[in-house]
Amino acid sequence: MTKKYNEKDLINNEQHIYDCFSNTTAFLGLDRVEVSIKGEIKFDATKLQIFSKKNKKLTVIKYIDSRYEYIRINNSTFGLLEIKLNPYDNSLVSHVQINHGGLNFETNSLSSFKEKLHNFLNFVECNAGITIYPSSIEYRELELAFTFATNRQIHIQTRALLLRSLSNNVNITIINDENQGILKAGKYKNEKHIFYDKIKKAKRKKQIPEELCHDIDVYRYEITLNKQKINYLFSSTNINSIDETDIINYFKGKVQKGIENLTKQINISIKKTQKALEEARTIQRHPYNATNTFFARLINDPLNSFQPMTLDEEIFCYLKLKQNFVSASNIARTKKRLIEHSFKHSRGFGENYFLSEMITWQTLRILKLMLDSTDFCKTYGLGCQLSKNNSKPKCLVFNNYTEEERGTILYQNIKSFKKNKIMDIHEIISKRLANLPTEIENSNHDVKYFSVV
Repeated sequence: MTKKYNEKDLINNEQHIYDCFSNTTAFLGLDRVEVSIKGEIKFDATKLQIFSKKNKKLTVIKYIDSRYEYIRINNSTFGLLEIKLNPYDNSLVSHVQINHGGLNFETNSLSSFKEKLHNFLNFVECNAGITIYPSSIEYRELELAFTFATNRQIHIQTRALLLRSLSNNVNITIINDENQGILKAGKYKNEKHIFYDKIKKAKRKKQIPEELCHDIDVYRYEITLNKQKINYLFSSTNINSIDETDIINYFKGKVQKGIENLTKQINISIKKTQKALEEARTIQRHPYNATNTFFARLINDPLNSFQPMTLDEEIFCYLKLKQNFVSASNIARTKKRLIEHSFKHSRGFGENYFLSEMITWQTLRILKLMLDSTDFCKTYGLGCQLSKNNSKPKCLVFNNYTEEERGTILYQNIKSFKKNKIMDIHEIISKRLANLPTEIENSNHDVKYFSVV
């Protein structure tokens, strides 16, 4: 049931979002958690009947042979309780889903989740007359959420590249439409990955009006693990056998693997770009005409795919051009000409031209922020470090890289490749990652970190 907000609530909601990022640009925590509870269940039938009548829209009760077969209680503060009859032994099993509720910009620590679970069971006992005596509590699903603030919207190709890198899945789909900013990776190895714009979602749900939060955007990357995956990762599904360190280390490993996958994506893009250039040259013998043919295909490519052929302008620096395409003495000059051609298109198409977004640079910055958040969590724990100090929210600053900034770095990189033969993408990404500043508490927009010199 959607809550209706008055004008004061809407303004308070905006301030609450700002408060979530008063101390850090990002935080890692638990969002939705589902558990199954085995143990004895006792019912106060009179109390349950009264509760059901008072909460008709939120309560479902079904009987079979004068026994409870199914009970469902939905609560906006805590989440959802389902009690089901096991057909194999006629025992009752409880399933509990703990949600954050409300605006849902914050996320929980593990201890906060356990406290909410305890409070929900107490609420059900006191108000609905259902007393559950747990003998064991096991995870059914665990949703880990990384939430971060930016100063502007992130290009959809940057979001898709991050999603492909972290999920190791090229099957990226958009839910509803781009305006809601929800990207989803296909289910893979008992994991679900989704990446979306929290501000757009809050505005769609009328939790904040369109004119508020104009100076901040908030994104959330969610990984949902099912019971099989939880057991595989942590060798148990019991809530007392998994601690915050286990969850933090899992996420850190996932990000590290994501950085490796980003390297693979760049190498794939280099090969695809080289092949497309060679194909264009077979169609057009003159280099200038071949370049025009290549860029015509390049510009249309991302309109139909979340896996574009050329990721950004830096791909041109990495090309290993063959002798039948260009003479050895003209390789560097040809790369510069491709970049200059891209600059020309950038001036013509503006924000719609994604190559100048430098999505590999942007994706690496987000992955670095994710890594920094795991180190931060090891000290301060999972969850949002909310502070009501009315300070300006901290954001990851995504300014457009100017043509001068891009040119300085890209031409410098071509010169370095020619002189030192440095073309190992893994080495380049590793060096950049080591040089990028920590931005969990402060943001730094400086293009110099992307030089390979």
